[in-house]
Amino acid sequence: MAKQNSKGKNTPKKGKNPANQKKKTKGRVNRYIAIRSAVSKYCREQYNKPCPEKEMNRIYWELKDRYDDVPVGKVLAEMDVLIGQKDRDELPAEMVFVQWYNMGNLLFRADGLFFKSDDDIELDLSAMGMDTFKGKYAEMSQIYRNDIYPTLRIRTYEAEDNDGWSASPQPTFIFNEELSDVKNRKFVWTMEQTYITQEEMDNYEWRDGDGSAPKMIPQKGIKSDEVRLAELRKEINAQRESALNRIDKMLEMGVINNKEYKAYYDDIMKKYNRGGVV
Repeated sequence: MAKQNSKGKNTPKKGKNPANQKKKTKGRVNRYIAIRSAVSKYCREQYNKPCPEKEMNRIYWELKDRYDDVPVGKVLAEMDVLIGQKDRDELPAEMVFVQWYNMGNLLFRADGLFFKSDDDIELDLSAMGMDTFKGKYAEMSQIYRNDIYPTLRIRTYEAEDNDGWSASPQPTFIFNEELSDVKNRKFVWTMEQTYITQEEMDNYEWRDGDGSAPKMIPQKGIKSDEVRLAELRKEINAQRESALNRIDKMLEMGVINNKEYKAYYDDIMKKYNRGGVV
């Protein structure tokens, strides 16, 4: 019951002030509304007419799939870049030759919305002793992260550890124009490596991070310094893996861009390869 003041008027109970509530929520941004508004503005400026509702929805959900973990302010600030390739008929030039460590980012995040959910994607990694992976664009991001990238990454490290193998250039995804059909939205990339001849690669038995040394002719009486070297190599490999995991996460979160990622990557590889230990 409300209290009466000295003049007999009721004094409201203390509680939540609607004005204060409004003030608290005023700064919040509705991600859905904000992105759709930015897309609508982009369409009017780009085409002098609004985008159809179906296209508006497609753009929103495609952006959500790629950048849901990115602050909405950053998405809005870079809208012209994030959707700038969506109406192209030709594959963006930066997707023709892609170094292995940058494929996930360029294909599944930094494509400017060129790719659509139902596009057919094929990645042939037989050059690194792996399978050919096929699927719709919408599902290939998870396939790449879970089934391709971890093994490919370990194998590149292993290749660089092997004496007599070339350390550069890095394995590269090359767009296969003959097997692709851009008009009908089929895109195929074939990996190319220059570590050793492909015949030698096909006969190589990968260790895939099991900690074992490359296969050599058995020798009697392994020396203690060789054991220590193997242990040191394993420890350094683990440190390098941890460092690369950190910059992968930084790239995914938008903390660094592709150029910065490459600089970090080169620095880490140089650091942990110094002296030929790793």
